[in-house]
Formats: sequence, C-alpha cells, structure tokens
Amino acid sequence: AFVAGAPNSVGALEAAGTALVAVGRLDEIDGLVSEIAMLSPQPGRTAPGSLSLIADELQAHGYAAEAVSLFRQVIELARAMAFADANAVGTRVLVARALFLTGDTASAEAQLRVLSNEAPSNPAILGWMGVMAAARGRTAEADSLSNALSQLNYPYVLGAHLFERARIAAVLGRKDNAVALLRQALAQGVSIFLIHWSPELQSLRGYPPFETLMKPVG
Repeated sequence: AFVAGAPNSVGALEAAGTALVAVGRLDEIDGLVSEIAMLSPQPGRTAPGSLSLIADELQAHGYAAEAVSLFRQVIELARAMAFADANAVGTRVLVARALFLTGDTASAEAQLRVLSNEAPSNPAILGWMGVMAAARGRTAEADSLSNALSQLNYPYVLGAHLFERARIAAVLGRKDNAVALLRQALAQGVSIFLIHWSPELQSLRGYPPFETLMKPVG
C-alpha cells in the first residue's frame, strides 16, 4: 500500500498522489491510480473525484499530456459507477469538466445544459458554462452567466460564486477583474488550493497582482 495505516482511504491516497506529482515522482502514480480506481465511494470522496484532483495537480505542474490521460480515466471510471453515484450532480459535473479538459467541449456543454435545468443555482455548473462560453468566444453569454453567479446569495455559498466569476474573467482576458474577484473569494472562504488547481487561472501566472495575491504570508 502507498499510505501506511490508511491503505483503503480514498482521501489518503488522493493526498499521496498530489504529493507525488508535486515532487515529480510520476513513475509512482500509475500504481496509486489503480488502487484508487478500485475503491468504492467514501464519505466526501469518490475515486473519480480524487483522480480528478491528481490530474489537476499534474496540469498545474506542467504535465499536460499526463493530465489529459488521467482525465480520460476519470470519465470512464465515473460512467462505470453504480447508477445512483454516476447520476449524482457532483459526478456529472466532474464528467463535464473532464470532457472539456480533454477537448470534447460540445459534449461537456450538452451535459451542463441538462444539469443547469436540474440545479440552476449550482455555482460550479454556472461557472463551467461561463468558462466554456468564454473559451469559445461567446462573450455576451459568458457575461450573462457571470451576472447570474453574482446574484447567488443563499447561505454558505462561501465565495464559490466569486471564484467561478474569476475563472470566467480570466478566460475572457480580464486579469484585473479576475484577481479582484479571487481576492474577495479567498476572503469569503474559498481555498487557495482551488486557485492552484484551476487551469483557467494559469493565464494569470506572471501577472504581478496575481503573484502578490498568491505569495505566502510570513
């Protein structure tokens, strides 16, 4: 087992996987991925979700081809899950995201349109629809979705709507706006790791206000 004392914990194996990527030990990833893929969903964790995070880490560290390969495994694994798990909103958003990140934007958008009818106030769904619209040059649609996100005011959104708007702004090339929204999102509870794992925010790297925002304090 890769994780002493917790060989069957999806979360522990996920943490081990992201750590291996961070230090460049990619030769150890395949075995760990296989272990995760065999595990059933656990509270707060599923195998596709954990593999998606490891793929995000690969992408964040410049291993684009390896990330795409793992995102394809995420799609296959999610579709093979038991019916109830495979049809959960979170799993379907995960698949749509993976489809987009492997280049199948049309299928991703089709799935998100269905999901948006079921969960019209879900920040992740609105955010991904906005990101995809922005990536395909549909600026007015992206702006409309960003505006819809700005109207979300239910309890415990914890800055998720601001984070999604920042992603849309970054894809549209509005760096000042993106950084301002990220600053607000962090203040309201969004984890800085989400910024690290979001490929849409890669365009902000090297932009001084963004680098200042991401600089460790202390």
